[in-house]
Amino acid sequence: MQVPAMKLFPVIVCPLIFIGGTMFPAALNVYWLINNSLTLIQVSILKTQRAKDYFGIKHQKPDASVVANLGAIRRGKLNEFQCMFLVKESIDFFTI
Repeated sequence: MQVPAMKLFPVIVCPLIFIGGTMFPAALNVYWLINNSLTLIQVSILKTQRAKDYFGIKHQKPDASVVANLGAIRRGKLNEFQCMFLVKESIDFFTI
């Protein structure tokens, strides 16, 4: 469930980014566009099974306890300290 104010966020921020972007030098906008385009291409290539096989990227399934803990957090069954600990534990698991 989204907070109503968050639904307005893209509507408000996107025009501000566009207006602010017109004040930058043109070369900076071109650099940003090319860099982000190449990053999107790279990510889309690395998501293919052929690239994963070539580079030896293995699929890592999340541990069942991590998934259960995240479900408990979403349902509001844990206090704030438990949530912070489990989120840190989950982040550590997914970044290894």
